[in-house]
Amino acid sequence: MEQAMAKLKQIAERTGMAVSTVSAVLSGKEYCYVSKEKKELVRKVAAEMGYVPNRMSRGLQGLSTDTVGVVGSLFETPVFSIMLARLNENLWDAGYSIMHGDSKFDPCIERRLINEFISRGIDGLIICSSQEKGEVEKSLGGRIPCVHVNRLNDGVCVSVDREKGEFMAVEHLISKHRKKKIGFLTASVDGNNEKYLGYVEAMKKHRIDCRHEWIIETKESGPAIAMKTGAEKIISLGLDAVVATNDIMAGNMIKYLQQADLRVPEDIAVVGFDGVDYICSLISPELTTVRHPTELVADKATELLISMMKGKKISKKKNIIEPELIIGRTCGCHARSE
Repeated sequence: MEQAMAKLKQIAERTGMAVSTVSAVLSGKEYCYVSKEKKELVRKVAAEMGYVPNRMSRGLQGLSTDTVGVVGSLFETPVFSIMLARLNENLWDAGYSIMHGDSKFDPCIERRLINEFISRGIDGLIICSSQEKGEVEKSLGGRIPCVHVNRLNDGVCVSVDREKGEFMAVEHLISKHRKKKIGFLTASVDGNNEKYLGYVEAMKKHRIDCRHEWIIETKESGPAIAMKTGAEKIISLGLDAVVATNDIMAGNMIKYLQQADLRVPEDIAVVGFDGVDYICSLISPELTTVRHPTELVADKATELLISMMKGKKISKKKNIIEPELIIGRTCGCHARSE
C-alpha cells in the first residue's frame, strides 16, 4: 500500500496534479471532473512508471474492481475448459479480469470459492453449479450479479437443452437405423440427469423398455477399468447401440469394442455428446455426436452478466440454447456397405 502511495505521489509530481486527482483518475471514479487530456496524461505517465491499480483495495472500498469470478469444475471435461477460455476472452475484451476456481462439483468447495471471491471484491459471478435449484441464490442473497451456466434454476441462467440433445441422438438411432437395444453410457446418472431423461423419453416414444441393466455407469470403478467392464457388459447384453454422455467416453468405448473384434457401426452403433472438434477428429470411424454449443453459451453468459453489472434489468432469465446432431459414421450413416 505504501509503495502504491509513493508511486501516486511521483505521478502527481510529473503531471503537476494533486495526489487525490491522480488517484481518482486511475481509480475511474465518477466524481473525477478533469479534462480528457489530463486523464490521458495521468494514464500515460502511470503506464510509463509501471503503476498497477490495486484491485483488491478498490473492492474493500466498495468500488468496482473490473473482476469477474468463475466457479465450476473447469478442468473436468473439455467442454468446461473451452468454456473458461471463451469467458476469459470475452471478459478481457470487455475490460474485465477473471478470477476462477475449480469446485470439483463439490457444493462445499463451491460455497467457499463464492464467499472468497466476494470477499475479494469481484463485480460479478459466473457459476457452473453443482448445487441444487435455488441454493446458490440463497447463499448469495442478492449481494452480487450472478449467471448460472448449464443448470436451470430460479436465477439468471444459460443452458444447452441437453435433454433434447440426447433425445435427438436416440431418436436417430431408432428411426434411421432401427436400433432397439440401446445402452446409456455415463459416469453417473445423477450428474447427467437431463441427458438420461432425453434417452428415456425417446425410448418410451417408440415403446421400447428402458431396462436397468442397459444403464452403464463408470464413476465407481474409475474410467479405464469401467470402460473395459462396460464394453464386456454391452457385449454380453447384446446391445445394438450405445449413447455416451461425452465424446471421450464414446471414443474409449469404440476402442474397447474394436479390441473385442466388434465392428462399429456394423455390429454396434455409438453416439457421443459434446462435439469437441479436436476429440472427434481422433476417433475412427468418424463420430456421430450431439454438439454442445459451448462458445455460444459463454457468449450469452458474458452478455447477460455485463448487463447485470451495469445495473440493467434482465427480462428473460432462462436462456436455452439448442443442441445439434452431427452425423458421422459411428451411428451407421455413410457406412461402407451403403
